[in-house]
Amino acid sequence: MLKKKKLFGTSLFAQELIERLFDGILLYYINMGASQFLRDFRRAALVKKSAELRKRVLERKEKTREKTDSVSYNVRQQVLFLFNIEMN
Repeated sequence: MLKKKKLFGTSLFAQELIERLFDGILLYYINMGASQFLRDFRRAALVKKSAELRKRVLERKEKTREKTDSVSYNVRQQVLFLFNIEMN
């Protein structure tokens, strides 16, 4: 991986052991950082998706509320008849 200087007074076995430990620790932290990035990315995507869904649900609620709040044609005709108003 990285070029390392030979440590003074260490045998080849100890030098290789140190290099393996260093490589193992380095890989551990690289994998940990990548995992954290993926978790953050997935969480952000989930938040975005739920916000879009919430927006669609609110739009649907608004449309249904408008439909239920509006006056039907029959009620309108009855009101016009009661007040003797003619439509042009």
